[in-house]
Amino acid sequence: MAGGDDYIEGLGRRQERWSAQPASSVAAMSLTAEEGYLVSRLAGGLQLGDIPAASGLQEARCFELLRALKSKGAIAAEAQLPAVRSRVGAQGVVTGATPGAGRYATFMFDLVALSEDVDLELERKKEILYLCAQMEKGTYYDLLGVSVAAGAAEVKQAYLERSRSFHPDRFFRKRLGSFNGRVQELFRAVNEAYETLRDDALRAEYDQLHAKRFNVTAKSALDERQHREAEDRRREEERFARLRRTKGFGRIAAVRELLQQAAAFEAEDEIFRAAEVLKAAVELDPNSELVRARLGALRPRLDKKRADNEVRRGITLASGGEDDRALQCFRAAVEIEKDHVRANHELGVRLAARGEWRAARGYLERSAALAPRSGKVRVLLGECLLECGEKPAARKVLTEAMALEPDSKINTLLRRC
Repeated sequence: MAGGDDYIEGLGRRQERWSAQPASSVAAMSLTAEEGYLVSRLAGGLQLGDIPAASGLQEARCFELLRALKSKGAIAAEAQLPAVRSRVGAQGVVTGATPGAGRYATFMFDLVALSEDVDLELERKKEILYLCAQMEKGTYYDLLGVSVAAGAAEVKQAYLERSRSFHPDRFFRKRLGSFNGRVQELFRAVNEAYETLRDDALRAEYDQLHAKRFNVTAKSALDERQHREAEDRRREEERFARLRRTKGFGRIAAVRELLQQAAAFEAEDEIFRAAEVLKAAVELDPNSELVRARLGALRPRLDKKRADNEVRRGITLASGGEDDRALQCFRAAVEIEKDHVRANHELGVRLAARGEWRAARGYLERSAALAPRSGKVRVLLGECLLECGEKPAARKVLTEAMALEPDSKINTLLRRC
């Protein structure tokens, strides 16, 4: 120090207010995690002398970090900052409301996330943060970037583009920091969106549960699409009805056509439709060993698809506030496929959130066994074991979690062991 207790060496007087630079500037800097955290505390501006208490850091360490941030240009005394305070809020977020902001024009970005030192360009960070928000507040249509009127081909094309963009292989060996979890969740959500919107029954249920999120234009487009799909189903049912009425030797050709149609549906992973076609073929030729063998070979995939659809239905119901019905769907999935990864995970997480720790335990243990590299599952399992009074087992699980995915919550839980 110099100039008395009122003056902090290299920074200035304790009464001066200091703030972070705009997120777009900070994001391009190489900051440590500790520096990024401290920048987030200054988003709304603080007097220099109040910063240590607000950040929870020791005063000497706090001022050392502030001097480093000042030298990098990440922070400055407010008298030296440009007029950006109207865009930066007290919670460390910044809007995209700048010239050329485009689809981000009214979106609030997390300043800390944008400034994180990772192997991602600023625009890529923005895209990830924006789409993660769509997972929480938007619809599957928003996530894939299609309208509610989109047909199957358009939904598939949008899915292929999104899934390629966020496939884990594209981020191989990159330092992602907190964005690693975001990218994984985003990739999973993109797949869930597609699997839901490609299935007529699941899509109809999703549309019904989320109708309140659609504006007038979207609801009109939805009505048109549903009318079009109903016509397509009617024509397909009429075609199958005609084939079922085939007499004599014409049945051989009809069965052959149905087998070809079933193969096409299987190739597109339209398992339920493939099964319907094969059942129609059985009606035409009950003694065909080939048709029965094809139908039998399809049954394991049918069970897998049924379990997957129960999980997707549960996720849709949960997003619409139907928690009890969602749990029923996840349990139905586990009954069909005991080791279904997502079903066990959802049951464990959601029962734990209700404080039903003993009911959650079995599902969390199975989820941890099925996903051995997931630190988050182990953290929750460790907390569950603690709540069940099994401290040695909890410590073992939490220690494993720390090695996989360090988390400040783990230290808190370990202190309880």
